[in-house]
Amino acid sequence: MIGGTEQLLELIRNNPHVIEEYREDLFLQAIDTAIVQKHGQVTFRLIKRLELSEPCRKEAIEDDAKAYANRLYAGRR
Repeated sequence: MIGGTEQLLELIRNNPHVIEEYREDLFLQAIDTAIVQKHGQVTFRLIKRLELSEPCRKEAIEDDAKAYANRLYAGRR
């Protein structure tokens, strides 16, 4: 497990800037499995079994869109 964590940290170190758009190369290096569950959640199993879950319901997507729009608006002030 330590080797996988070190590999993930190395991936982050080699890409220190904030990533504003999807990068397939980084996704494929970090993700082992993506699990879509019935109740509207997606779990990404990263290298060496670290898991991150995200809701994938319509309401959650709308909330994320509103939060993103608010961040954009705040950044323009």
